[in-house]
Amino acid sequence: YAYKNKLATLHPEPNDKEAFVRSLIYSTDYEEFAVDSYSWPENAMTVQTCK
Repeated sequence: YAYKNKLATLHPEPNDKEAFVRSLIYSTDYEEFAVDSYSWPENAMTVQTCK
């Protein structure tokens, strides 16, 4: 519809519009669900103040 009525903003027109749209969709496939956890140096864990 958008290309036929000159309303499209993406040029040139993709040959496979469905594949183009699917390539932009956010994927919820994760390698694992475990939360990344990091060990921080003890001195980085203290509260810092501005003097």
